[in-house]
Amino acid sequence: RILGDDHLDVAESLFCLSIVNAKTDEFQKAIELMEESLRVRKLQLGDSHQLVADTKHNMGVVYFYQNNFEEALKWYKNALQMKEASEDDKIQLSIAETLHCIGEVQTEMG
Repeated sequence: RILGDDHLDVAESLFCLSIVNAKTDEFQKAIELMEESLRVRKLQLGDSHQLVADTKHNMGVVYFYQNNFEEALKWYKNALQMKEASEDDKIQLSIAETLHCIGEVQTEMG
């Protein structure tokens, strides 16, 4: 714990571990790790940072693969709101990706 629990590098490691867990169908562990990564990123970068929005988007991905479509939609919509509020001109592709994911969830929900 040289860096401390609230270091951005720790958040990145937690995020990467959450992806590995999601890909091995260990969804609950993936969610726990991603939530901790989100907590640190919000603490260090603020609530409106692009990495926070990306983490929320990826929470939606995990819930989607868990077939928890309502929860996935909640996370995607939250990420979308953050991305749309961004003043970064390079965010358009990220917005399109989140809109696509929302469409996938709505298709699955019927």
